[in-house]
Amino acid sequence: MEMRSVRINMRSVRIDISCMISFIWAYPEGPPLKACTHMFPTDHGASAQTADPYFKITTSTETYSEGGTIEVTLEATSNYYEGVFIQARRTNCDNTEPVGTFTLSQGETFLKTMNCNNKDNSAVAHQTKRHETSKTITWKAPAETVGQIYFQGTFVRNEKTFWVGVFSPIIKPVADSAKANEEFCPVESSVGNLSISLISLCLSMIVFKLL
Repeated sequence: MEMRSVRINMRSVRIDISCMISFIWAYPEGPPLKACTHMFPTDHGASAQTADPYFKITTSTETYSEGGTIEVTLEATSNYYEGVFIQARRTNCDNTEPVGTFTLSQGETFLKTMNCNNKDNSAVAHQTKRHETSKTITWKAPAETVGQIYFQGTFVRNEKTFWVGVFSPIIKPVADSAKANEEFCPVESSVGNLSISLISLCLSMIVFKLL
């Protein structure tokens, strides 16, 4: 039986390998906008940590007023974090859009604001890769109450070690006399089907080019 020869198009292989790498490298300049909803680092090629996080989100107050501000501190309780992604969200799990806006301290070089869901300054993330132990940012509530909210964060220790679903205490509107909701919305803890599908697509492209 005649052995079929295989010729490799090196240019195609380089392109397809770069496709694979795009799903393995982290984003030292901050998360992409596609991560705004699930807040999961799908391109890290790893599942989130399930142990208790070494990070916490604390706030300067447990209530907010329309248009009022809250100081939000992002703290590492052990060692450091080198990446972070923060949003404020309603406790209503059917609505995953961020609420309110963030501002940063003048001269801030580690953090940046992001326009998630086409809302200006609706999230905060790292813009460079370095070790940090504590950062404080300012959140401004919407002009109209949006009900009970919390701050949700993703903290990255390194490319393969990160935590999702780190929550602040529940923040209530000043006029809300109801008991704070003690349940938080579920979050993804493993690489989503989207990333798996995209990686499979890249692998298929490589095999196709080799045949």
